[in-house]
Amino acid sequence: TCSVLVASAALSATRRRGRGAGAHGGHGHSRVVSVAQCAEVGVSSLLGSGADLLNNESGDVAEVQVVQGQMPNGVVQFRAVYSKDFPRYGEEYDRHAGSTENVYLLKPENTPWVMVGALESQSSTNELLQQLKDTDAKQELMSRLGHLVLQYFDGKQVPFIEALILQRPTESTPLLVHGSTPIIIALKNNLSQEALDRCRLVPVKKNTTLEIEEGRVMRFVLTPTEKLPEALVAFDPATGTLFSGKFFSAHRTIPSTAQLFDTRGIAGWEQYADDWFHFFDVYFFTKTAQAAIRKIFMLAENLHGPDVEEIAPLHGPVIQEQVWKLMAKYEAWTEQKIREEDRRDREVLVMYASAYGHTKTLAMAIADGIRSSGTYVNEMDLEHSSAAEVSRALEACDGFVIGSPTLAGEMPTQVKEALGVVLSSAAETKVPCGVFGSFGWSGEAVDELQSRLKDGGYPMAFDPIRAKFRPTDDILKQCEAAGVRMVQKIRQISLDKKKSRARDVTNVKVASVENQAREAFSK
Repeated sequence: TCSVLVASAALSATRRRGRGAGAHGGHGHSRVVSVAQCAEVGVSSLLGSGADLLNNESGDVAEVQVVQGQMPNGVVQFRAVYSKDFPRYGEEYDRHAGSTENVYLLKPENTPWVMVGALESQSSTNELLQQLKDTDAKQELMSRLGHLVLQYFDGKQVPFIEALILQRPTESTPLLVHGSTPIIIALKNNLSQEALDRCRLVPVKKNTTLEIEEGRVMRFVLTPTEKLPEALVAFDPATGTLFSGKFFSAHRTIPSTAQLFDTRGIAGWEQYADDWFHFFDVYFFTKTAQAAIRKIFMLAENLHGPDVEEIAPLHGPVIQEQVWKLMAKYEAWTEQKIREEDRRDREVLVMYASAYGHTKTLAMAIADGIRSSGTYVNEMDLEHSSAAEVSRALEACDGFVIGSPTLAGEMPTQVKEALGVVLSSAAETKVPCGVFGSFGWSGEAVDELQSRLKDGGYPMAFDPIRAKFRPTDDILKQCEAAGVRMVQKIRQISLDKKKSRARDVTNVKVASVENQAREAFSK
């Protein structure tokens, strides 16, 4: 059982533009910031006026709770709990089941403490600090904390990280911040100079370890994927805890009154199975992800001593009862995702307009990802295509992507005309789509494309992709992964259609000959 300290904070209804957990920009929506882009993104100060979130759809102010609990093995969990009504944007939140942000604290007796993870919002950071304000617990935390391990970074963790650094006693030794090389680079570009002066950034490389105390050595494994190039996992042998980062996470509200662990048996699996799979489906669907998952298996198989007793992810429940089943499912799911299939009967339309060639570069990278999955690509430069040609191509495709530059705050005429053709389509079934584009200053065209297509009922196969001026190598890798994701989305829709037409044998009732004849005649 956990001893729980809860405080609930009603948050400001003021919408902040350009920050948050989602993929939208402008119109009050927020924007995903990749590790590679963090240097270009401004981050507000720790106790600034911008509370992180807003009114829910009913007009009520959404709430966030910060829950503190101690696990049986002595690890402390700080959990920011977001309700189902809390507005978060992006494909990973499509189930609208709420979410948690999990941070873990290891407290050895005679050596510096170790924290794994970081809260991802201004409001949850402020709420935690408010709980600890003027308490012995805060003084002990700030004086004893010696290490911070980061497994994921998108810029929103900066307030939390700076709070840990700057609120420690000035005479204390620098906080050691451990992370993969992409995270270390991003921190150098985002932390204030004062914070950088009072911490030491420690890059995690292959075979890096951290001695927590004598005989207790934390092991790190780098697990990069296209979507998570900064990812790593960490294993603590003393508690048997695998700190898995985004791997094995799930977005679901786990309130203060709920158990923070999963439960055993079939019912325990089914409680979170859909959430686990949805999160997996968004992040871990490529061969690179499969390689990362196998690294985790190799870590578990090569342990000499304590086994993996529990998985502590960044989101969702701590996993104890379903550890090995979920790990095995990840392996099976990735194998199923990337199984080679002949998909020449499917076609994806890649259409774009490009002012300086940058949007075309994005389009070609997405096309490469689609082709790598064995699917035919119909490339269409909208500057040289008529409305009739766009219409015919849409009728023939199983999905499409559309890219646009932003010129004087708008999309060019050719893209507007193509979008008009798409939205005027009489097709009953809306095929999956995706949007992308390069921009110089604001990038409104991508936002408008996404907004109009979603309003038109088209499902988004992947989160919008934006490149400021010339695309970087990381963004081009995201484009290739988006192409793979598009094909997998098409396959999933096809499979769902087949399942919807399937006959449920368990509900079949034996009918008399007379009733069968009457039914046949009526048809």
